Amino acid sequence: MLNLLAALTFSISAAPSDVPGAYIQRTMRLLAESTPARRNRVRILFYGQSITVQDWWRQVEADLRRRYPSADLVVENRAIGGFAANLLGRIAPIDVAPFKPDLVILHDYGGEPDYEAMVRDIRRRTTAELLLQTDHLTEIPSPDAGEEARRGYEWHNAHTDWLKRLGNELGCGVVDVRAAWRKHLRQTGLEPQALLSDHVHLNPAGMDLMAKAVSGALVRDSRQPEGLPKDAVVVHKPVWQGKRATIEFTGNRVDVVPLEKGPSNPTKFLIDGKPPSAYLGCYTFSRATTAHKAWFPALIGVRAEEVPLWEAWTATLTNISPDGKTFDFSVKGSRTGEDGAGRSDLPFRSNSGRVLIDPKDWAVDYAMAVMGEPTPEGFEVKWSVVSMWVDESSLVTKGKMAPLTIANGLPNGKHTLEIESEKPEAIVSVVTYRPPLP
Repeated sequence: MLNLLAALTFSISAAPSDVPGAYIQRTMRLLAESTPARRNRVRILFYGQSITVQDWWRQVEADLRRRYPSADLVVENRAIGGFAANLLGRIAPIDVAPFKPDLVILHDYGGEPDYEAMVRDIRRRTTAELLLQTDHLTEIPSPDAGEEARRGYEWHNAHTDWLKRLGNELGCGVVDVRAAWRKHLRQTGLEPQALLSDHVHLNPAGMDLMAKAVSGALVRDSRQPEGLPKDAVVVHKPVWQGKRATIEFTGNRVDVVPLEKGPSNPTKFLIDGKPPSAYLGCYTFSRATTAHKAWFPALIGVRAEEVPLWEAWTATLTNISPDGKTFDFSVKGSRTGEDGAGRSDLPFRSNSGRVLIDPKDWAVDYAMAVMGEPTPEGFEVKWSVVSMWVDESSLVTKGKMAPLTIANGLPNGKHTLEIESEKPEAIVSVVTYRPPLP
């Protein structure tokens, strides 16, 4: 794990990761500096599994809106119940980067290698700051408790320390929820079960405590470090030669900020001489439709090795084994048409190269094990191509200076942006983003 430090492209201060506000100060600064005349857009993503699905996150959102009424807050929750780190980390690429978060608030169970890999992948793909939550207390073993109960309790304690070390190594804030739980139980004399609706999920009192713990970490404190290097997000002022401007930048994402209430302004963009649509990384896929009788996707991840078309896809499943571990399937694109067939236990490449499926990404067997329901013959799984690019735009605005992302998912490196605009004065700035991990 020590080699993680060498992989960082910025210097992290010695501030403990669990100090309120540590490593999330870019987000908190944007919130705090928002005014009615300058409403900073701040995008916050709650991510994890069933604990995060519970409604406590709405209390945190409401608290932020109350404290920072002038901020243009965009808040989403994309958590998936039952998806521990080994599963969530595989679907995170299509969930997190397309949202373009300024802050990701994350809690997930699972093995530490899978958890770390997920955090590192978010750091490679985005310039989001991260706030990691430790696990809450579900029980405090008595002196005569069994070995299994005591071992689980000690693992979660050690995992808390591990998360704090990971936070310091990768520049992420940490909410010590476990400490908040201990303090509350000590002050009230309650047992952990008083905050739970079952063996792990939160009742209303537990959700209140979770919301207070997370909100307590979301503070503006300029003494604490930001979770990004200073040059991760750069604002450029285009220098125009007639109707053209060229900007050199390093990163994987480019936004253009037009004038508020600006006129129609036909504008074209090129990156390294190519339209943004030419870059494979500027495409992703929507979440697939849910598995039979389940709440989670039947297919966790889809990739491509050829530039996709903007279309919808369907996989049709046949010859499904009783346990759902093996089946045949065929894929069809709404524009590509029939594009090949495969088996669930083998890597799949469609004829066009526009669909790649790893056997690990099928969740049909998981759904059958969880739900106890057989998947019917001919079951269909659907998903769509999502574009993260704009080649041309009129840049019409209607009273809000909203940035337009023209490329998200470029190779993280040096690039040249070329802009051709009919009304250059209508473009306020260009903002580029460089993720902190290569």
